[in-house]
Order: sequence, then structure tokens, then C-alpha cells
Amino acid sequence: MEPRNHRKRQSFLHGALILTVSMVLVKLIGAMFKIPLTWIITEEGLGYFNTAYHFYSPIHSLATAGFPIAIARMVSENLACGKYGDVRRLHKLSVPIFLVTGGLGLAVMAITAPFYVKAIGNSGALPAMLCLAPAVLFSCLASVYRGYYEGLSNMYPTAVSEVIEAVFKLLTGLAAAYLVFRFGMGEFYSTGTVWGQQVASEAFAKSALLPYAAAAAVFGVTAGSFMSFFYLWLRHKRKGDGITHHELRCAPPCTSRKHLVGSLVKMAIPVGIGALAVNVAALVDTTFLQTRINRILEVNPEPLLQMYQGMIPDLEVKIATGTVANFLFGCYSQALALFMLVPGITQAFGISALPSVTAAWISGSRRRLQKSISSVLRMTALFCIPAGLGLSVLASPVSQAVFGAKVSVPITSRTLAVMGVAAVFASLSTPVFSMLQAVGRADLPV
Repeated sequence: MEPRNHRKRQSFLHGALILTVSMVLVKLIGAMFKIPLTWIITEEGLGYFNTAYHFYSPIHSLATAGFPIAIARMVSENLACGKYGDVRRLHKLSVPIFLVTGGLGLAVMAITAPFYVKAIGNSGALPAMLCLAPAVLFSCLASVYRGYYEGLSNMYPTAVSEVIEAVFKLLTGLAAAYLVFRFGMGEFYSTGTVWGQQVASEAFAKSALLPYAAAAAVFGVTAGSFMSFFYLWLRHKRKGDGITHHELRCAPPCTSRKHLVGSLVKMAIPVGIGALAVNVAALVDTTFLQTRINRILEVNPEPLLQMYQGMIPDLEVKIATGTVANFLFGCYSQALALFMLVPGITQAFGISALPSVTAAWISGSRRRLQKSISSVLRMTALFCIPAGLGLSVLASPVSQAVFGAKVSVPITSRTLAVMGVAAVFASLSTPVFSMLQAVGRADLPV
């Protein structure tokens, strides 16, 4: 009697539903994190937070982005061909690769961060960047398991790990930021100092505390990425992957390690470069927005300050501490957070579609392939078009509802009005990239 197979494969719609629900939960938890965080650390602190995050993203992408998709695609392909030994071997080979790339990413971020903040004139972002560096390693290790289970058409581990990551980011980040700010202001009210240094006023005290409050908040990201990896590692150790001993015995001989690693790297590099290009663009934005604004403030500040008259609180303090550019970047970051909600959710459609599209491609069924692709595009369009246009048309009330009736809301809403339209196209592109990667054309998204 043939042993029972305990591995449960999910259809595209089932997998998409799981990832979409988890993505919605993650985005809601993220909103519960970002909105109170903005109240605690203000736009200025958010500027430090996002400067660190945008510096982290390209390094994180270079270290992780290509391999999970490559693993998912190769696992799905080998599974469709009944090569269960190769499926297992892919997982074992991936762990040391990700350990090395994650360690290198951590080192690169920690070493280059001081030079970057000096180059853009935003030294307040350095504590946050150093607190975020370990997240590269933990995210790399979590990506091994996420890609593996996605290739097995099991989206539950990815979904649960993402929710765990978001919850720990919320709890740790908000608590740490609040405590740093509370104890720092407590010291100021008692002694007139912050970290033992005399400050002139309450506004200057807050300005001195914000870099460390932002670092405490970003530490929540690191804590979340560690807990996500720990859950996936523990789940794999206890429950495995569902491949039976009978399947392994009946499978064809394993492909050589050298060939598997070569195929993995060959597929991962173009995917990683494509993801890197997107994140480098965000880093370029971060760099040039702040350096150009600082340059304007040095050469001819009056037109810029006139443009934002009445929209920047404690303007004199920000001019004195050189944080005007960081504050304006924080307003841009608020708009960006709302913009990213839309493509963030449609990304789940593409991830879920990858195994079914790969299987259809391997089978040679044009009709099956066309059906899979059409389903993804229809679901994406039904969601992203009204969501993106809604953000654009209702930019001002949405910004006010989310971030409160601040004087800086007009700065955020003007940016969001443009980004809402862009969200439609960004959301449609994301699942298309995943499907192209599924059929072996990882070069086209690049």
C-alpha cells in the first residue's frame, strides 16, 4: 500500500486568498505601527526612519530578493517532474548561501552607513541605520523557508511568518520609541539636559531625542525579522515539508550540487538585479531629495521656505539644527507609505500565481497558462484601479484621516495626489514580474 502523502498543494485562488488575507493583516498592522509612530516621532523622526530603511532596502534586495523567487520556481519545477530529492537538496544548499549573503549584507550596511549619512548631511539617521543592519541577516534566512514553501504551493508558512514579523515590529518598535522619548523628555524636564547635554528649549530637546527614538522604532523591524525566521525554522524542524520517504525512494537520482547551485544563482541574479533597481531608485530619491533641499537652503532658502510657509512646525529650530530637509522627506515618506499599500497587496497575487504558472509552463498547456495569467490580471485590475484613483482624488482627506490634522498635511497630500495615479501602474506591474519569472524570463522584469 502506498504511503499517504501529507503534503497539501493549494490552487492559485486558494494561495492568493491566503497571501492576500495575510497581506491585508500585515498592512493593517503596519498602519497601526506607522500612524502612532508618526505621532510619537513626528515627521522629522520619520525622516530618519525612512532614510535608514531606504538605505537598507537595496542591500536587503541584493542579499535576498532573487533567491526566494528562484527557489520557489526551481522547487515548483522539480516537484512537477517528481524530482523530490532535488527539492530537498535545494533547501539544504540554500541555507549556507543565504547565511553568507546575509552576513555580508549586514557588514556592508554597518560599515558604509557612517559615510552615507555624512554624504547626505543627515547624521541623525545613523543610529537607526545601525539598529536596522542585523535585519538583513534574519530576512535572508527567513527567505530560504518562504521561497521553499511557496514552491511547494503552501502559502501558509509565508503568510503566518509575515504576520508574526509585523506584530513584533509593531509591539517592539512602538514600545521602544515611546520609552526612549518619554525617558529622554523626563530627563529634560528634570535637569534641562538630554543624554547629559544641556539644551536650550523643549523644541531643541525633542530634536535631539528624535534620532534615538527613530532608532528604537526601527529596532522593531529587526526584532520582527528575527521572530519571522525563528517561526519558519521551528515549523520546518517540527513539521517538515510533507515529502514522504516513499516519494524520495521512487524519485529519480539527485542532480549534482554544482548544477543546482549554478541554476539557482543563474536564475536569482536577474531577479535580484530587477528588485535592486527598484530599491536603488528609492535610495536615489532619498539621497537627492535631501542633498538638493539642503543645497537650496544654503544658497537661496527664501523661495522654498515661502512655499511651505505655515506648514513646518518649529521652523526656527529646524533651521538651526539643519533638519528642514529631513522633515520634508518625512512628509514625502508619509505619502509613500499610503502609496505602497496598493502594490503591496497585489504582490500577493503574483507570488501565489508563481507555482501554478510554472506548472502550466512545464506542462506545455497554452490554454492552462493563459487561464492562470488572465485570472491574476483580472484580480489585480479589479483591486488596484479603484484603490489608486481613490488615493489620488481623496489625497487630502485620506492624509488628514490617517496622520491627523497637522499643519504639514498639505505637503503630504500634494505628493499623494500624484502617487495615487502611479499606484495603479505599479500594482499591475508587480504580478506580471512574478509570472514572467515563473516562465523562465527573469530578464524581462529587469
